[in-house]
Amino acid sequence: MDISPTTLAMAGFAVPATIAVVDKFLPALHEVRQASDPATRLNVRMGELAAGGWMLGVAGYLAWATGSKHPLFLAGAGLAFLAAVYETALSSKAAQIPGKGADDGPSSTSAAPAGAGTGA
Repeated sequence: MDISPTTLAMAGFAVPATIAVVDKFLPALHEVRQASDPATRLNVRMGELAAGGWMLGVAGYLAWATGSKHPLFLAGAGLAFLAAVYETALSSKAAQIPGKGADDGPSSTSAAPAGAGTGA
């Protein structure tokens, strides 16, 4: 496969522009992992959509300008990776939010300890 200088120039524009937009729309991962309120979680998902739309828009322009579908495939892979990383960060905190994960405390179907409630 022969890559033209035009394709390389377009990629040189797209990569930093996409990184800047992701940085603008999405918070740092350590902030996402610590987020417990639903508003922050919703804002992260809206940021994913906005950054994903930007990525696909830039890739669509590059595909049109270069006549190649490779930018769209790369943007799709990048978007899937981005979404997976942020959703993993969100779900790691969900396990610590009461009612959302495995650390909810004893369940109502768990057996009582021996001797509990018998007065012994």
